[in-house]
Amino acid sequence: MFYLLPTGKGYNLTYRSPKDSDGPPLIEHDLPKFSHVVVVGGDVKCRFNLVPIFQSIIQTHLLVVAFAKDINPQTLVGLLSGNTNLILALGSKQNILTSLAPEFGLILPPPNTNLVSHFPEREDPISTVPISPPREEQSKIPLTSTINAKSPISFSGMSFALSNNPRLFPILSAPEESFAGDIDLTSNALADAVEKGGEGLWAGSKMAVAAGFQAKGGARVVWLGGSSLLSNRSPNHHFANDVAAWAFQETNVLRIDSASHKLVKGVGASGNGRIGQPQEQYTVGDEIEFTVRISKYNPKFKVWEACHSLTDLQLEFTMLDPHIRIGLPPSPGRDGKREKGVYRTTFKAPDRHGVFKFIVDYRRSGWTELKFTETIPVVPKRHDGYERWLSSAWPYYAGAISTSVGFVVFAAVWLGSADERGKGKKKAE
Repeated sequence: MFYLLPTGKGYNLTYRSPKDSDGPPLIEHDLPKFSHVVVVGGDVKCRFNLVPIFQSIIQTHLLVVAFAKDINPQTLVGLLSGNTNLILALGSKQNILTSLAPEFGLILPPPNTNLVSHFPEREDPISTVPISPPREEQSKIPLTSTINAKSPISFSGMSFALSNNPRLFPILSAPEESFAGDIDLTSNALADAVEKGGEGLWAGSKMAVAAGFQAKGGARVVWLGGSSLLSNRSPNHHFANDVAAWAFQETNVLRIDSASHKLVKGVGASGNGRIGQPQEQYTVGDEIEFTVRISKYNPKFKVWEACHSLTDLQLEFTMLDPHIRIGLPPSPGRDGKREKGVYRTTFKAPDRHGVFKFIVDYRRSGWTELKFTETIPVVPKRHDGYERWLSSAWPYYAGAISTSVGFVVFAAVWLGSADERGKGKKKAE
């Protein structure tokens, strides 16, 4: 079974069966006791009393449970609030997971409804549906080993539709020719559903059999339509490994190592001495450079490596109004040396003084959210920061100069004519 796979990664495993009431609690003193929890609903063919508990020096724990008495929606939500990652496998029957799923944006079909497909022709029952994995560029999470296996995934369970919750995304979609139906009913069930339309028909690739959800706190949840996706049979075990790696924060994990800003071009004579240095405040019109370093976790070597693959990172410099949003591209490097994991951009401080914020808010489905904020004041220009001559003021300059020149000419003419009048009077006398 899938439950034996994580032991090779250093997880400390603990199993609980539905009748195991003396097992360790999920939450104790309002704190989760486990880093990762797998809850399997429905019929699970596994004898828990024969499975050993694996010990490890790594302080990460994995708890595999079926439905015990203390397992309820409130407990699972409490685990999620405590940043515990969850893998939840639904069953075809009503249980606590089917009542919890709508809170995450999952839309479930009627009870006792499995995914059914008559195509392609095969010896397996129609409720065992082969599903091809998505292409690598279409997948929200890394499914490298699943795609490299080049074999369809065998699925048996229920499908579900997804709401428009921005934190919910499909991992594995149902085939286009599949539909949700009761396999015990006659073949007229599909025709009746088509005639009803609307909620009566559950068919097509818009349904999902595996979906991911990432909470605001960073915890991850994987919803599965059935425990068959966790089978140790090939190629399902490749899919189980890939999904578990994402759910347990091994893949698509990013972090901000550092962020800095400095002055590139100052305003006025006082700004020249501040170039190239981080500032506690900037002046209106200053040219500012912002730099951030981002790393990505490598689960193979268990180290953090520089991440240079983000092409849609953005920087915001905001004070409600004005609000500047510009791209934060990977840095090409300086002096011919490439800077891995460095993202840099340059912009000019707006012509408005006040308290601004540098904000980096990266949210993408399947990736760790990146959040950075720093407050910085922008002050008005000093007395030497203004230009002496403004091109837009030339009409006023011309008016003042022409008035002055006209006054001088008028005064010269008037004074000159006054002397001539005085000489004329003397001659007349």
